[in-house]
Amino acid sequence: MNKDIIKETLKERGSRYGEFKDFAKISQELKNIIFLNLALNTKPEYKEINNVMLEGLEMICHKLARITNGDPYYLDSWRDLSAYARLVYEELEKTDGVTDVKTTQVIKKNKKWIKSNKI
Repeated sequence: MNKDIIKETLKERGSRYGEFKDFAKISQELKNIIFLNLALNTKPEYKEINNVMLEGLEMICHKLARITNGDPYYLDSWRDLSAYARLVYEELEKTDGVTDVKTTQVIKKNKKWIKSNKI
């Protein structure tokens, strides 16, 4: 790869996401918090976290670090953040034994909150 292209790419990324060393510090601190919690948690379900969940968590930390160290108004970072969560969600939907919350939709009508049958 051409050295000029690499320099140009790094310059563009630096202007978008901030200094790499600062981003790396934030990203690693976020990951350390998550993985320390996973290691210390004694609940059985935490021992079964799979590669999809782990990678999703890592990529979400990566994107959070980019947002907080760089341009928080860059839509692509937010889109990517939600996409990684969605990828994990879609994989979990295929898994036997997953749990979800049952929701009831409410709407505001005549200044009062009422249950809605629309879900």
